[in-house]
Formats: sequence, structure tokens, C-alpha cells
Amino acid sequence: MPEEDVIITKAALSDPDNPPLTDEQLASMRSMAEVLPNLAKPGKQSALVQREW
Repeated sequence: MPEEDVIITKAALSDPDNPPLTDEQLASMRSMAEVLPNLAKPGKQSALVQREW
């Protein structure tokens, strides 16, 4: 791993407000189509990306 990546990874792992996801958390994730089927229809994703807050 390049030195820059090592530095970035070390900084990310030390952030108490954003700990890395565990293998269990990653395994429990579901797709958008499963969780929000009405928004996962073709043409709907762009509305989510383009929304301005």
C-alpha cells in the first residue's frame, strides 16, 4: 500500500465519529431496490442524486 494510503487509512481509523463498519454490519446491508422499491425504479435514481437540500 502506498505511503499516502497508509496515512489516510490511519487517519480514518482514528476518527471516533466515524468508525469502520464491521463485517456483520456489511453483511446485513440490503440493496436500495429491496429497501425502497418505489425509488429504485428506472428514472427515479436521478431524482435522488439531483435533489438540492
